[in-house]
Amino acid sequence: MKKTPKQQKNRKLMNHYSAWKYVVLITTVIILTLSAIPTWFGEQPSIQLTFADQNNSEMSVVHLNQLLKTNHISADKIIEKDGKTTIVFDGEDAQSKARALLNKELNKDDSITFSYVSVAPEWLNEMGFSPIKLGLDLRGGVQFLLNVDVNKAFEEQRDALIDEINASRDQRVRGVQVRAESGNRITVNSDSEQALSEVNKFLRQNYPGWISKSSSRGFVLEPSEQNIQEFQS
Repeated sequence: MKKTPKQQKNRKLMNHYSAWKYVVLITTVIILTLSAIPTWFGEQPSIQLTFADQNNSEMSVVHLNQLLKTNHISADKIIEKDGKTTIVFDGEDAQSKARALLNKELNKDDSITFSYVSVAPEWLNEMGFSPIKLGLDLRGGVQFLLNVDVNKAFEEQRDALIDEINASRDQRVRGVQVRAESGNRITVNSDSEQALSEVNKFLRQNYPGWISKSSSRGFVLEPSEQNIQEFQS
């Protein structure tokens, strides 16, 4: 049976979509493609520094670059933007070594955090496209939990240390005042050099991972950097 011109026209109309639908489809494909490109390029580990003193010339890009090179740590690039300094590395091993080094160099009010930066072209980043997180990204969470566990462990060690110093004070060392401080530190004060010497001797024998720093009436105890790094490794 031969189709009439009217039937052929109706069939053409049924197979035709509105122009705006094609525009939406093409736009969606372009956006999804642009969103996927940063994921293809991937990310690199980095460290982000925020300085309490924004005029800190001792931590300029040149100084940081020289500091890392002196300690045989390779950095791909160092970026200063919006009051923050980002150091990008080619691997997590260099990232960890740099963090341990910078922890010693920074002031206590400065901030240092692990992060990851996209290595996609800058124009994609400026447009707001970043790597898609495939599943649950635990990298920052693991670091956070690790820091919590480290702090908790040293708090318990600090409390045990205080108990032992107090016990030795009751038994043979007199005139010693012991107090827990923030940041897992302990202050030990006494007017007796003999008592302070006895406590120091006890600490060297039983807690070699803790170091003492002299104060006006005694000394301050805190876990050594090596002790902390060994616990984290």
